[in-house]
Amino acid sequence: MRCVVGKVALIVAIALVVVIGSGLARDEDEWQRIAGAHAFNLVQWEYENLLDKWRYKAMCALNGDCISSIEYRDLVSRYLELEQRIFGLEAEIDRGGTSGSGNTALEAELASLKSETGRLRPVVEEVIESQISSVLAGLGLSFRIRLGGDFDLVFPPVDIAFSQRPNVLIISLRERIELVNTVLLKPDVLPEDRISMEEQVDGLGFSGLATTIGGVATYPSIVPRAVSLETLLSTAAHEWVHQYLAFHPLGRNYWTSYEMRVINETVADIAGDELGRLVYSLFYDGEDLAGAGELPGNGFDFRKAMREIRLAVDDYLASGEIELAELFMEEQRLYLAENGYYIRKLNQAFFAFHGAYGESPASVSPVGEQLRKLREQSSDFREFVTSVSGISSYDDLLKIVGE
Repeated sequence: MRCVVGKVALIVAIALVVVIGSGLARDEDEWQRIAGAHAFNLVQWEYENLLDKWRYKAMCALNGDCISSIEYRDLVSRYLELEQRIFGLEAEIDRGGTSGSGNTALEAELASLKSETGRLRPVVEEVIESQISSVLAGLGLSFRIRLGGDFDLVFPPVDIAFSQRPNVLIISLRERIELVNTVLLKPDVLPEDRISMEEQVDGLGFSGLATTIGGVATYPSIVPRAVSLETLLSTAAHEWVHQYLAFHPLGRNYWTSYEMRVINETVADIAGDELGRLVYSLFYDGEDLAGAGELPGNGFDFRKAMREIRLAVDDYLASGEIELAELFMEEQRLYLAENGYYIRKLNQAFFAFHGAYGESPASVSPVGEQLRKLREQSSDFREFVTSVSGISSYDDLLKIVGE
């Protein structure tokens, strides 16, 4: 019993550190008021999901029905195939192309598929968690402890929960691209409610955007549904990196400056993508279990176009021409759509949020290149992650990379 209580206490402590360190528990009354009933209840979500991983492990051990290493590939493949079909059915139903008995048949099939994914979900979550943990241990990011026996522990333990893609309300200054705050929103926010929140933010003289995001580094991590194995692995790994950093200076200083947010997100991107590729290579041998989807193949250079748009917007805003900047962004949004890249709303908030990812085409920060340089200078993955985790300021990064 003492071991069980100790494990539960450890899990709760990890959750508190990760949530508080990530800034998700920040209380900004005005933005919370605008989000209103659409705000994501983090406390409730933790209560409902915190012990799921360990409950599943206990049931597996008690019942003796844990899956074998031979079965995991088929289970993951089946799960992704189901998700792919679910996405297709949801899109077909949303388009309203079928009515009457045809629509009823689609909804019945959708319900059946969701029921099957519900049964598979905890098993597939455990498979992905175990695979990432195994790779992290192999990279030297674990330590041996004695707790009813000797075993290697990855800290924090990898813990993910597949969920609907969450939303976020992004607030930026209007006169320049600078993130003011973000409010996590429920997954089921309607389009008209997004627009209403954005208009309220705009009415206060800021730039607002309510949009979907990838994962969230709660504990367990919220990992959105995905039909691509590569995306699933890299997202899960990305969020674990955030959890790891929460126990180090880099993560604890996430909210001290915009530069520190950029460093945090870019480190999670670089390390998460590399870790995801390692898991994919080791356990799936490059097998494509579900396609990631094809990007428009018209030769249009989205990254180049987006970066040019960002630079032009910065120039407009630096000259105090806010209205011209906003008119320009709308024109460019339509231009991107004509070339196969649809963005619902392109404004200061869009660039403030996506610009925090140093390797994003929406970013003009040198952090992406600097961290890539640091990764190249590092002898291995572990050295990169442990060295960068000790960064407390942008100046620390410049010292490490020799700039």
